[in-house]
Amino acid sequence: MDMARKVHAIVRREAPRAQFNANPWAVTQWEDLHMNCFRGRFWAREATNTRVVLWEPEPLGPSCGIELSMHKYCRSLALNSLLQERMPIELSPDARDVQRLRRRGVSRVWAWPYFPLDEVDNGDLREGFRVPQSETRYIRRFVDQPRKIGLNGIIGNGGFAEDQCVELVNLYCLPRFCRDEQATPERVLDELAGHLATRQTQKDLAQVLRFSENNSTWGASLPEQCRLPPLATQIQTAAEALGILDRVVPRDEPSLALPEPPAAYLARLKDRLRGVVGPV
Repeated sequence: MDMARKVHAIVRREAPRAQFNANPWAVTQWEDLHMNCFRGRFWAREATNTRVVLWEPEPLGPSCGIELSMHKYCRSLALNSLLQERMPIELSPDARDVQRLRRRGVSRVWAWPYFPLDEVDNGDLREGFRVPQSETRYIRRFVDQPRKIGLNGIIGNGGFAEDQCVELVNLYCLPRFCRDEQATPERVLDELAGHLATRQTQKDLAQVLRFSENNSTWGASLPEQCRLPPLATQIQTAAEALGILDRVVPRDEPSLALPEPPAAYLARLKDRLRGVVGPV
């Protein structure tokens, strides 16, 4: 927090109109650089230490917001580490923490779901991870959870590696869910399919996107009790999905600014589907 105060002072001096948030994302590493994040004790301490930060009298207040990682709400590394050691999963921060911040005049209390947008978590990183995947179900849940305890914003990462394309579906669905509490994963996938494919083939693409999400790695990396049901889809196998994707015609001029052309994304999606079952 001393570091946050000093950086905040620099920001006020150099960019007086800029907003500033403190971020205790890896606060336990400040306590002990060698503490093992693959152990449940690390994540128990993370909750305790984050709460200490939230209750500090400074610098949080009207001129300094906060961004909260909320690891135990979504992150497989934290959840698996705790359950393997039979430790309780206490969802933190909670509504009481947020209310305390509000009483101190903190106007920006945001969540920061770092890993779900990029489909990668510590221990799950492996060669070929930058293939198209999506986590609309889990991002929908994560958007709902902070909202219920009183947070008023979410910040997300646009890309894990500078030389790779972002997870296009996740990047699209996060702001959609933030803006529309009624939007469902199925509706958002249908919308995005309309931005990527021609009107005649967008329904086919929407079904392929559902199948692809059901076979992505984020959900599989979570403890079974934390997983969500798969999306309903007419497609049963990767070979069937590949056959349907071959019929999809990408839009030459998408109706939405995208990080890559539709044809390039569909080509990467095809590679992803081949990886589900090997060469087809």
